Amino acid sequence: MSRANIPQLAFLIWAILPITESKDWLFYTCSLIIIALLALALICNIKDYLNMPRLVVKEILSFNVQTHIIYLVICIIGIIVSYSLNHMKMVCLWCGFAILELGICYYLKENRHNKL
Repeated sequence: MSRANIPQLAFLIWAILPITESKDWLFYTCSLIIIALLALALICNIKDYLNMPRLVVKEILSFNVQTHIIYLVICIIGIIVSYSLNHMKMVCLWCGFAILELGICYYLKENRHNKL
């Protein structure tokens, strides 16, 4: 697993987190894993930024459509899990994330066609 996949893994665990609410130990363990993964990603990005600032900014701005499609699939998983457990506020949140990801995918697709 590369460092680019760490936030995706944290996002995926957050999507399935409502399933773990029945067991306290599992819920707190998953929450701790999410926090640890996000902290690890943040530390790695800061370390890379201090070593090569221009390269890190270029990597952050050069996400491709495939990355955002992965995030969109995670949003759909979050919608399905939240809806099945009747967490309507979380369904609205995941729908908002999905709409944001669709907009970013559309923007990246349009920019790719305009550059060619």
